Amino acid sequence: MNDIFLTFNLNVNEPCFDYLTDVYKINSADLLGKYSYDILKHTSHQRLSFIAEGILQSDGSIGILVGSAGYNYTDFMTIHTMLQKNGRAITAIFVPSQNRLATDLKEGQEIYRQHNRWLDYPPGHIENVHEERLKIVREIAMRFMRTGVKVVEK
Repeated sequence: MNDIFLTFNLNVNEPCFDYLTDVYKINSADLLGKYSYDILKHTSHQRLSFIAEGILQSDGSIGILVGSAGYNYTDFMTIHTMLQKNGRAITAIFVPSQNRLATDLKEGQEIYRQHNRWLDYPPGHIENVHEERLKIVREIAMRFMRTGVKVVEK
C-alpha cells in the first residue's frame, strides 16, 4: 500500500510539497467536485465519506496527498477510521508550522488595520481565529501521536 497524506489548512500546490514527486496531489475541493458535493445539500459526514472514497479509489500504485481534508481532529479521525475499515491508513497529516501561523496572524492583523472600517468583524476576531487554529493543530498533533500517524509541520 502507498502513502496517504492529508493536510489541515494547506494547499497541495504550495512549494513545501514539491518534494513529494511520487504522489497524486489533489485539494479536497477538487476531490469533492468529482462527487458533486454541495455544502448545502450534503452533511459533514458525507463530505468525509467522499474524501475517504476518493482516496480508496485513487491509483493504488502511487500515494495520494489531499489538501485541506479536514477541519479538526474529529474529521481526520473519521477519515482514518473509514480507511482502516478498508485496510488502509493515513501515513501523515501536514499542519501549518508555528512560523506560518504567526505570519498569517500578522498579515491578518495588517489587513484588518487597513480595512477595519469596511469589515464586519469586531476587534480581536483575527486573534480569536488564530488561537482556534493553534488549538486545532495542537489537538491533531497530540491525539494522533498514539496512532502511528505522523503529524508534520509545514
